[in-house]
Amino acid sequence: MLPNQKIMNKNYLKQVLIPALVLFTLGTQAQGLKLKLVKGQKFEVTSIMKVSSSMSVMGQDMENNVDNNSVQKIEVMDTRGNETDLALSTVKLSVNTQMMGQEMSYDSDKKDNSGPLAEELDKTVNKVSNMTIDANGNVIRSDSSNEKISSMSMLAGGNSEALYLIKKAIVGHDLAPGLSWNDSTVSQEEKMTTKTVGIYTVKSVNAETRSATVLFNGTQSVIGTMEQMGMEMSLTTNNKLEGQYEVDLNTGLITQSSVITTGTSNIEASGMSIPGTTKVTNTVTVKML
Repeated sequence: MLPNQKIMNKNYLKQVLIPALVLFTLGTQAQGLKLKLVKGQKFEVTSIMKVSSSMSVMGQDMENNVDNNSVQKIEVMDTRGNETDLALSTVKLSVNTQMMGQEMSYDSDKKDNSGPLAEELDKTVNKVSNMTIDANGNVIRSDSSNEKISSMSMLAGGNSEALYLIKKAIVGHDLAPGLSWNDSTVSQEEKMTTKTVGIYTVKSVNAETRSATVLFNGTQSVIGTMEQMGMEMSLTTNNKLEGQYEVDLNTGLITQSSVITTGTSNIEASGMSIPGTTKVTNTVTVKML
């Protein structure tokens, strides 16, 4: 090979092939995230939730605290076309509450649970719920879609069918460092309307582990009425949300998440106004079995 040819080949590598290879690599990393679930897959989802709140009733501050630890098992029962069938069950649940000077606790590992909390939560532990989702993580069908969540279940942490495994606001988006997008959702539960608005930002992408870290910053408002002990109350809340999600780029699933919610609330009942503050931290870890 002539000297001039060697120089030309080196320049060609530097100016054409290498940049093209870099662009190709970046392009493969930035493709829209897709869910990839396979029949027979099993997951264990561990959730640790802590709630601290304060309400001012007739000039007196009342502190309330809830600690909720749960383990959920999820199995992929079938996949077909645009649909995936999942079976979910809460296999372990412990709850400790301190509200209005009263303490209540529940531990699914114990056999001597009693009281109103046990009456409700015993029904949820080891109960299998079936759910069907589409390719974007949207719930198409669910066993409990028409079931009313009791006040005791809400007190203990909400719906046991929460699907922490998937964050549909992230599915379908390009995950390359620095990319961001706006997201807005509105949901209706009984007489309560929840609106969440915010920005997702890709903090980093690890090509070796095929994972990405996505941050979320946003606000959430809840407006509506609820009934407690036969009394109708109006509720308004305004929250700030800060979240971090670790995403498996091979499957599109969330492997770990942490969400902190801080906000203010106001309850109107019987001519009284009850203002309050709330902080909720929820940490979730997902393990493939």
